[in-house]
Amino acid sequence: MKELNKNYILHFVPYEKFTESIIHFFNSNYNLDKHFFIIWGDKNIFYGDLQSLLLFNNVKEFSQINNSDINTLIKKCEKIVLHQFTFTRLLYIKKRFKRDVYVLFWGGDMEQYKKDNIKTLKRKTAYHLSRCLLKNTIALNLIDEDYEILKNIFKIDFKDHYVARYLNDKFHNQVVNLPYEHNEFTTNILIGNSASRTNNHKEIIDMLAKYAHESAKFYIPLSYGDEDYGNEIELYAKAKLGAKAIIIRDFMSPEEYNIFLNSIDIGVFNYYRQQGLGNIQRLLTMRKKVFLNKRSGMFNFLSNLGIELFDIQAINESTFIEFSNYCVESLERNRELMIEHLSSEVIKSEWDRCLSIN
Repeated sequence: MKELNKNYILHFVPYEKFTESIIHFFNSNYNLDKHFFIIWGDKNIFYGDLQSLLLFNNVKEFSQINNSDINTLIKKCEKIVLHQFTFTRLLYIKKRFKRDVYVLFWGGDMEQYKKDNIKTLKRKTAYHLSRCLLKNTIALNLIDEDYEILKNIFKIDFKDHYVARYLNDKFHNQVVNLPYEHNEFTTNILIGNSASRTNNHKEIIDMLAKYAHESAKFYIPLSYGDEDYGNEIELYAKAKLGAKAIIIRDFMSPEEYNIFLNSIDIGVFNYYRQQGLGNIQRLLTMRKKVFLNKRSGMFNFLSNLGIELFDIQAINESTFIEFSNYCVESLERNRELMIEHLSSEVIKSEWDRCLSIN
């Protein structure tokens, strides 16, 4: 393992669809000697080129948590960032590290601790242990609105709080440079982003079913998440929308997925929380019309940036023409705002601030 100087920041990054983006962002914008990345977790969730990541001198994967090399890395670092909250990982870190620990909550990692989800003794025990463990950590969220949810869930005082986001310049530049695509004869509609119950698919499918006879196709990505739930939604969508329901069960590469998103005309997302933010931001950058549930903090977050969004409840009262109609100037304005908001300079400034990087 590479010999490191002190005062570096140690990142614990799970195998996930964001893994490459996280590492490439830091290694593109900061000195590689100042950041070290430990990749851990379930490789089945990872999608990307792991071997290219491991070519970096500051990236290493570990199959076991209790490893002498990890302990050495923890002992020598100045700060630790845990990308995605897990109780076992934070417990392991805090037993060995007495300085600043930053915990970046993605959204889904808070969901299991909400009141409605902690009814069993096992869940209640995990909740109270997590509250103790999170005290005096520094909370990071992808949007400001998530911090209020976080405080309401755990009812503790965090040492501090910041917003810090991710960006992969390679794929962001692809999104920005894709030519505008609009389907003149068929309206392509995207429903949700995964086989997760928090997509609340059935409610949206019921709303959109009245458009099943129109010139429209309904794309439903179910390529990751709960397989049983995905099977349930596939059957439900085909029953309600017929042959116009197009179920996506295979993974696409990030480049392929961006091209697919560019073929979409309207995105409809029925989350009650922050979820699918990358999909939503890419669609807005591509000048697509987006419907969100107002219960999600993302509606407020994006609206405060000046983005024009549409409330999913309006679908109930809308004709297909009203639903599919769009204003070119508004979509172009959304694009400009998203490009500005997702610039590497803006996102780097967020990490500079929270990690006090000069």
